[in-house]
Amino acid sequence: MGIALSGTFLAAIFTGHLTSAVWTADQTAEFRLAVTWGGIALTALAAGLVAFGMFRARAQNEPHSETA
Repeated sequence: MGIALSGTFLAAIFTGHLTSAVWTADQTAEFRLAVTWGGIALTALAAGLVAFGMFRARAQNEPHSETA
């Protein structure tokens, strides 16, 4: 999931060939920007999954009040 997310940002921002022997200064800046945004998105996704897991675990561990 993380590779797909980072790759999506890289494909959206970076222009040119990744495998070219020499990059221009603009391509280097685009690559750095894409990697930064990919990392931010991946971190946000991971934080969301952790929060979801915490809330779900808390809801399952709460005692249920029985009324008779």
